[in-house]
Amino acid sequence: MSMGQSLGRTASPTGASPLAPGATPPPPGAQVAKPGQATSLNRRRRWRPGLFALGLATVAAAAIGGIILVQSVSQTESVLVAATDLQRGQVLQVSDVRVADVAVSPDVNVLKLSEQAFLGGESSGEPVRVLRGFVPAGTVLSEDHFQEQNEALAADEALIGLRLESGSYPSLLQVGDSVEIYVVAERVDDATAEFLGVAEVWTMWQTPSEEDRTEDLVADLVVNQGIRAEALQAHSEGRLRLTLISGS
Repeated sequence: MSMGQSLGRTASPTGASPLAPGATPPPPGAQVAKPGQATSLNRRRRWRPGLFALGLATVAAAAIGGIILVQSVSQTESVLVAATDLQRGQVLQVSDVRVADVAVSPDVNVLKLSEQAFLGGESSGEPVRVLRGFVPAGTVLSEDHFQEQNEALAADEALIGLRLESGSYPSLLQVGDSVEIYVVAERVDDATAEFLGVAEVWTMWQTPSEEDRTEDLVADLVVNQGIRAEALQAHSEGRLRLTLISGS
């Protein structure tokens, strides 16, 4: 056997592949991959279909969640909102509400812009509805805030409608206040007044007087059934007066 043939069969001392001509030999103690042995780089590049499928599912779920979120935010309704603080027993007028576009859950029973029958009442041909209690400004109104006016009264109560001139009622009167009803004497020079009973201001607003530049009070009062007829009679004669009960 020739020397060249012997050298061709001699393995590297480390068991690694022979170096190519001109290649730099590895440092002492370095591990050199054998022919056909997988390296760490090859292992990192190994195809893992399970992990790929998991990543794809995660991305898809995030995209679907984003779409649902955008749709829920964009599904808004034009609803009625209290423009000011609203009082128990109040009949809402157009000036008492404003319209707002808000995101509303389908199971929330809010008053939409199309449901303006809750405003006024008699003028719309619907039963008169009044507020069950105090509603602060900015509250989204719902049907639960209202009840029909007749349902809100006890069996021994009645409503009377009044229009009083300035000076016949307290200037700081508000819905929900308790007032005393007096009937003044027919003679102008007679300062006596008869106490008739106590009432609660159910609804009220002020309107310009038909005779001067003052404002008349238009109000509904809750009174006892026993004084209803007498109170209406005194009102028709212009002799009914209201005074505010302190602390009401």
